[in-house]
Amino acid sequence: MTTARIPFALSLLLLAAGFGGCVTAQPILRLTPRAPAQDLVWIGGVPVVSKSGQHSRVAVAFARDQEGKHAFRVEVQNCGEKTLLLDSRNFSFRTCYQVAGAPEKCGTRFQVTDPEEAILAMELQRSRDLASNKNEATFFSVMSVIDAVGGVASLASGNRRLTNNFSENLRGDLAMVNAIETNERLQVSAFEMERSNWALRAFRKTTTPPGVPVAGLVFVEPDRSASAVMLYATVDDEFYTFPFDQTVIYPDGAPTRREPPPDRPMRYQR
Repeated sequence: MTTARIPFALSLLLLAAGFGGCVTAQPILRLTPRAPAQDLVWIGGVPVVSKSGQHSRVAVAFARDQEGKHAFRVEVQNCGEKTLLLDSRNFSFRTCYQVAGAPEKCGTRFQVTDPEEAILAMELQRSRDLASNKNEATFFSVMSVIDAVGGVASLASGNRRLTNNFSENLRGDLAMVNAIETNERLQVSAFEMERSNWALRAFRKTTTPPGVPVAGLVFVEPDRSASAVMLYATVDDEFYTFPFDQTVIYPDGAPTRREPPPDRPMRYQR
């Protein structure tokens, strides 16, 4: 909750400063399956690689960068005779790094992002944002009433300068309330869109009968300095490895280059 009033002119200055910063276009990361051309199937311009075992088949394709994460489209088909319970815990990943003249080295294997945890985290943040917005709006609403009463009293006293001050503060209070309400609507819209992405598109816990495929997106943390990402799938007792080479594409036209690897091979401990 705000503990000090913000003059209207200062709030406009802060708003202008927020829009006035220089924004730099970020590089685009692309992942390509490390597999022979004859093993790839292209669907809508996207290369798909699949592997089969005795009881399952898994197909994987790099989908896109989404919300600061790599999104892989995966499909798992239960080819066995028993029902399987599949979820994000069936998938893991690790990033690999390569320095010129040295063999590629890979870090520790980690679980992909759990969509259930991601949805819960978003809902908790939405609850905190809503409480904060309500407290902010209540504060400035109360101050607008105080300024309105003060303005009437100063007008009756004939103190024009004090009346002008109260009027300016009142306009500032009402502007802040409107800004908070607008921000709340934008936050709700962004929350609903992001939650829908996770709820409807992510690979979520699913009971899979024999012969039935299940598909969705799995998400891993990106690393611009990585040379490759290894995605792993474990279905029942069968284990699959899907290596993807990473390319960094710079929007300013600079040649593709790889940034120095980190001191430690893996930085995204869960």
